[in-house]
Amino acid sequence: MRESVYDFALLSSGEELQTDAPIGLRPATAADAPFAYSVKKKALGTYVAQTWGWDEHEQVGFHEREYKPELIRIITLGETDIGTVSVVSDGRRVLTGMLYLLPEFQRRGIGTHIVRSVQAQAQRDNLPVRLAVLKVNPAQELYRRMEFLPLEETATHIKMQWNP
Repeated sequence: MRESVYDFALLSSGEELQTDAPIGLRPATAADAPFAYSVKKKALGTYVAQTWGWDEHEQVGFHEREYKPELIRIITLGETDIGTVSVVSDGRRVLTGMLYLLPEFQRRGIGTHIVRSVQAQAQRDNLPVRLAVLKVNPAQELYRRMEFLPLEETATHIKMQWNP
């Protein structure tokens, strides 16, 4: 079954948010590719380096092959682009990925707010939410607190699922 963008709305408020400006999402475009790469490198680069080592040429090539703007949303804070997220569904489950925030916007509840918004819509649709996180990435603890359970483990990742 083909994946398509999962339609969800951001919750109107979030007690976890530590910001006064509104959080938003906008569709990504091909022109956002450099920004998306920069966010990924800044947010995930340390963990990629710990897992495989960072090879700039290889990472750029991977990004060019895998960047699909039609499946990505740009996270905004007010008028400022601050991150990316991909939320898709195949009709049986919701797959969340590419949730990257620029470091200066991390630990403000923004990522939590986005995931809770996805969970709220998935609850209404009675669909599980899946994601994968690098084993060395401390974000896995956040996902555990948000009731994601380990589903499968590879040499590098923990695949997790939240059930409505």
